[in-house]
Amino acid sequence: MDRERLNEIIARFLAGKATEAEKQLLHRWYDSFDSSQVVVPATKPDEKERTEARLLQRIQATLNAPEIQSPRRTRLGGFYRAAASVLLVLGLGVAGVSVWQRTNSGAPPVYAQFYTPAGKQRTLTLPDGTTVHLNADTKLRAPVSFSGDTRRVFLEGEAFFEVARNPDQPFIITTGKLRTQVLGTRFNVRAYAGDAQTEVTVLSGKVSVGDRASSVVLTPSQQASYNQTSGRLTRANVPNAESYRAWTTGQLIFEQKSLGEIIATLNRQYDVRIRLENERMATCVLKAKFDREPLDRVLTVLCSYVGARYKREGNAIVIKGKGC
Repeated sequence: MDRERLNEIIARFLAGKATEAEKQLLHRWYDSFDSSQVVVPATKPDEKERTEARLLQRIQATLNAPEIQSPRRTRLGGFYRAAASVLLVLGLGVAGVSVWQRTNSGAPPVYAQFYTPAGKQRTLTLPDGTTVHLNADTKLRAPVSFSGDTRRVFLEGEAFFEVARNPDQPFIITTGKLRTQVLGTRFNVRAYAGDAQTEVTVLSGKVSVGDRASSVVLTPSQQASYNQTSGRLTRANVPNAESYRAWTTGQLIFEQKSLGEIIATLNRQYDVRIRLENERMATCVLKAKFDREPLDRVLTVLCSYVGARYKREGNAIVIKGKGC
């Protein structure tokens, strides 16, 4: 069954307008996915639920859609509500959107999760018109539609936001314990799980950043840094705020960054595994700029700065040297 026909039948089914032939066709298509891998007795609903979860992943792959996560899904009709959410996220017609709103009236929000693996980037447009550029190895959870008095998303990794202005509905980004709130602006958030610091850098507009203990307000060319261990939040001016979004155009700009931080970035951007033979080199502080350079060129330049050399050993790249 082709994608357009499938979307049409799902929408008709959810609207209660599907013919018996269409219902049978949809059920046969639904049942066909996992039948070659596992047979689940109808008397074991817990196994049936797990099968439906695996099936939904297969369906999403077929539709080329992001993963949909719902806080509450009953087994009865669960697949079809998820299918309606897929239609909404993909923007495949007014019927899919309106059906989802009717069948989920009063229900908790349904979230879409977007993930960019190491070595990849992607750009999303959220339902409110906000544009989000996701860097490598980044996860974003956002509702398939914004309702209520806020627009809340959850981020792990790095993203550049161009938030559509709406004074009546602040945009809130949750990154661990830190919350960033805006009305409409352009800013970069770096919040990788393994990093010691979470950074929010503002290019335009005004941003409020804080946790339960403290908060700061940022204006253009200012940055908030949050220490994950101590919980200390600081604010500072940055000389070139635009450099913090350079990654969206393929550039790598390191302004007084340690070699350890640079290697972590290279591992994500190039999807490789680089390590230091001498861990003392991790504290070397460098300043460098690369414009869509191949990895070998980047490593050659960095090694020249610290008097080191690199060597490929199996699946890893080892940087060898005595230190700064």
